[in-house]
Amino acid sequence: MIGIIVATHGEFASGLIDGMTLLCGEQEKIIPFGLRIEDDMDVFSSDIIAKAHELDDGDGVLVLVDFVGGTPANITGKLLMNEPNMEGLSGVNFPMILEAVNSRDDSTLNELKEQCKVVGTMGIVDIKERMSSIMDDDD
Repeated sequence: MIGIIVATHGEFASGLIDGMTLLCGEQEKIIPFGLRIEDDMDVFSSDIIAKAHELDDGDGVLVLVDFVGGTPANITGKLLMNEPNMEGLSGVNFPMILEAVNSRDDSTLNELKEQCKVVGTMGIVDIKERMSSIMDDDD
């Protein structure tokens, strides 16, 4: 089973996983990391690296971060350069998390990364435009 790490600023990672748990139930091998102001960057970095290695049972680990250029992404980028069995994406959102947990058993690591990228992007929708389209279809 592909392991998943969600690394963000603050409690965003935990919130995403809490929401996913509400819809999908408890899941194995998914871990949140939330960077706080008081955190030591070296400890944060070593914790992510240690957990990534712990989660990898041979199927790989997908690391999802909040945005490029932030500390979680920078740490992840350094990690990924040395780990062929790990992949990462930025811009984590709820649809991406749901896709990751629901598709990881039937996908390779690279397939899962690509699926999450597509679903995460498709999850960005202009709600007003979407509702107008639905209402027009009902007419």
